[in-house]
Amino acid sequence: MQSDLNFTLSLLFGFALTLVRFLGLFVFLPWPGAKSGPSTARVAFAVACTLALAPLWPRIEGVPTIAMLVAWTLGEAALGLAAGLATAWISEVFTIGAQALSVQAGYSFASSFD
Repeated sequence: MQSDLNFTLSLLFGFALTLVRFLGLFVFLPWPGAKSGPSTARVAFAVACTLALAPLWPRIEGVPTIAMLVAWTLGEAALGLAAGLATAWISEVFTIGAQALSVQAGYSFASSFD
């Protein structure tokens, strides 16, 4: 049986760069039960998301040097970490805002009984 599946070096580099970005994102991404769940679930979800985005992987032309690969990997990791931190920060802002509102509501409710 003939197969048209070709694993080129460009495809492997695209997979690795996308996976590094998703792994960086899922380090800080706030989801329910993240502290109690296994960390392998995050890795498996990152691999699944990476494979789902296979048509959008970056195409690497030619053979890059080791320095270029390290720079690209660090850049992708930094982008993923920044996106995860931004998402976590926005989530914390809403949590703190809701707590501040609940404290004020509690004080006004308590003052109605005084």
